[in-house]
Amino acid sequence: MEQLNGPDRVRPGIGIALVLVIPLLTLYWLVTPVSGLTVGNDYPVYSIQQQLEVAYSLHYGSFPVYAPGLAGGRSAAALTLAQSWHPITHIARLVPGYWDGHALTIDTFLRLGSLGLCHLLAYLVLRRLGLRAVPALLVSFVTVYNLRMLDNFRYGPAVDNHVGYLLLSLALINRYLQPKGLGSAAAIVAGAFLLAVGGHPQIGYLGFIGAAIVAVAVPFVLGAFGWHFQRPWADRLRYWAGCLAWWRPAWWSRRPTSCRCTSSSCRTMPCGLATTTSGPCS
Repeated sequence: MEQLNGPDRVRPGIGIALVLVIPLLTLYWLVTPVSGLTVGNDYPVYSIQQQLEVAYSLHYGSFPVYAPGLAGGRSAAALTLAQSWHPITHIARLVPGYWDGHALTIDTFLRLGSLGLCHLLAYLVLRRLGLRAVPALLVSFVTVYNLRMLDNFRYGPAVDNHVGYLLLSLALINRYLQPKGLGSAAAIVAGAFLLAVGGHPQIGYLGFIGAAIVAVAVPFVLGAFGWHFQRPWADRLRYWAGCLAWWRPAWWSRRPTSCRCTSSSCRTMPCGLATTTSGPCS
């Protein structure tokens, strides 16, 4: 492996500032108790209601099968905005104050933290590519904080798909820089998983298309940074095959196997998820 330009680590103070301070300074007005404003009328309504629906069932050791609402209700499988498999739902419901009317505020802080973490990782990748600290900070800032991100934020879980896409793209770039080791491969799996379970299917599919474009372009674009990033075609093909192999586990882990409830009170649901008054699906 060639010697990479730029340090692989960042000073703790810079990391804390990127993760905590910059998101709050940039998007402080998204925190409703602080500013009294919101990013849009959809944000404080649809996603948080669906999340509370799922979180309430999980809190009491069950999983929702039916959700009351429009047109007589619908299957809980339609509650994609609830993010049943995304870490944010399971972390938020454990934070003190979630059940006391602060669920939306807690979700907002967690999403700001995820944007800060994404900013930090983008900064580290750019430093590894040889950019100096200030240019790397600015480029990583506009990569994470832009109007596309803000438009996704107003729909709640869509911004988590957006973060998943950025993390997957950064992991793909890092895999090219570090083709060996389980760490870079695990980052691809984690990024693909977060993108798949983000809660907004349309953004998820678009994110995978964008990540595929990034994977194809990485060997050619990074080659322009210097001779030490250029690889022979055999290594490029190996890199593409590895990227596909490592994001497949995250994608297929999200595909549920269908089963049919023996009880008449539920319909076809993912195995192991549906519960009824008479017991789980069989």
